[in-house]
Amino acid sequence: SHSSTHSSHFHDMAPVVTVSIDPAVPVDIIPHVPNDLSANFLSTVVKLAYRQNTMDITEVEIADAESGVLSRVVYVTATYSESSRALSLIELPEQFVAKFSIPEMPQTEMWAVEASFYRGRWAASPAIPFLRPKVVFTSPHLIILERVRNVRPFKCIDGCPSMYILPTVMRLARMHARCWGRKIHDLSDEPGIGSFVDGWTKQSVFPFTFPEWISQLDLEPYDKLRVQEICQDMCNRRLQDVHAALANGPQTLIHGDFHTENLLFLEGSGAGSRDRDLLRDAIMVSEGKIAPDAPPPATLSNSDTAELLGAESGDVATGPPPSPQWEVERVTKWPSEPHPNDGGDPGRVEHKQAVATRKAERRHLRSQRKARREAMQDFGHENLADSDEDENPISDTIFDFPFDNRPTWLLDWAVAGQGSPLRDLVFFLVIGCTEEDREKFEEIALRAYHGELLQEGVTGFSWDECKRLYSQAVINQFLIVVVLHRLSDQLEASAPTDDKAISIRGHFIEVNRRCAIAMVSHWEGDNIPRAKTEEERMLDQEAWHGVSWLEEEEDEN
Repeated sequence: SHSSTHSSHFHDMAPVVTVSIDPAVPVDIIPHVPNDLSANFLSTVVKLAYRQNTMDITEVEIADAESGVLSRVVYVTATYSESSRALSLIELPEQFVAKFSIPEMPQTEMWAVEASFYRGRWAASPAIPFLRPKVVFTSPHLIILERVRNVRPFKCIDGCPSMYILPTVMRLARMHARCWGRKIHDLSDEPGIGSFVDGWTKQSVFPFTFPEWISQLDLEPYDKLRVQEICQDMCNRRLQDVHAALANGPQTLIHGDFHTENLLFLEGSGAGSRDRDLLRDAIMVSEGKIAPDAPPPATLSNSDTAELLGAESGDVATGPPPSPQWEVERVTKWPSEPHPNDGGDPGRVEHKQAVATRKAERRHLRSQRKARREAMQDFGHENLADSDEDENPISDTIFDFPFDNRPTWLLDWAVAGQGSPLRDLVFFLVIGCTEEDREKFEEIALRAYHGELLQEGVTGFSWDECKRLYSQAVINQFLIVVVLHRLSDQLEASAPTDDKAISIRGHFIEVNRRCAIAMVSHWEGDNIPRAKTEEERMLDQEAWHGVSWLEEEEDEN
């Protein structure tokens, strides 16, 4: 009864905001469920989005997508009239993705945030090294995007393919570094799934929710017993300190729901680069073996960076040095949806330009590395080849890990905003990867992440602090999963089909298992919050049950 009471309380804590709708779209034709999505409505919004009046859709076909937990996602295929095909000056988009809100679980703020992201400055910001799909329509309960072609999605429960883990982590680090310390006002006030659960709530609700949660945990008896022992220990510790460590640490733009299902990787055998130079250098920078790369001569001024990010001049003062001009050109020149195999497609020219730009960047970085390593040898410093085998540095093991750095799209920005960057990294490695891959990649991924931050100009963030905050973020994610476990039952009950309900159930069973195993591996040493004092325990009981033991003792005295 305690957990169900506070479940509704959590929803009340989220602020309510509205999403503006284009006045050119009649309100009475906007669908609330997939079956109501008509050809007339889609024609109207497509004409507005692509600014072409000769885009008449005669028929729509709708198919359920396997993705989507907090919303219902469908694929929409449009058929255009013959006259539209003959008169159109552009290639007519035929595939779309439509996200409908679930009536049983309205998430007004989340829809407003995602609409703001796609409609505002972030849609094409070079601060984000991930590609983003074109937005077609936004409303308080419906978002339509153009479906990205030539990509392959992966389910969260299956985990991110191992060859994409490290390149994805390094892209994430670049995104975080470029907004490091900057104030972000136009996205979520509570970024990240479960961020509305504050420190006090984690502290007070956890003792009442973990017994039921752990009874449903899918683990071997010995491992389950270990999790239970730690949970009992947690009840006597200041869990709000875990929340405070992240809230008081570095802040930046975070995605908030950064896992495999929200990532799309370009298909094709030649789409990615297996050059591990960037990975090796990032790790060596984190290990302190080499200094971060100096940016190329042409760089942006602070005012240019502020303009590109759409920020006020005062918001960028504490951030890292501005991104190099060539990095901005690379992002802005890359087509919104590359078609490397489509002969005659207008995007092919842009694709070739982007490839040429990337090759130029590679040549520049290689010349820098060569000069730097030659200088290190001249002064007698150890380089990678001369390192002591007994030390077994991570940079010596990079060829043991698959690496495929191909163009990647990032979707679902509904909970993006200013928050702790380690929350994104934990969400990806713990929830978005299999248990086996997390254990294999965790150390090298954290090293690569930290080194890439330094490469992008972040200062004052040591390796020890990065490790500590990562462990705190793992424990924090575990607390969120336990405290909010009743939400999985609500989502399962609101599923449109039995198959979807089974899929949601399986998703949360696996997420719970991954979070529990990861928490156990990080519950050690300084990562464990201090024990509560006797007075703190009484205050927690007083706050929860409404019984003032302190006042009663004072009256007796």
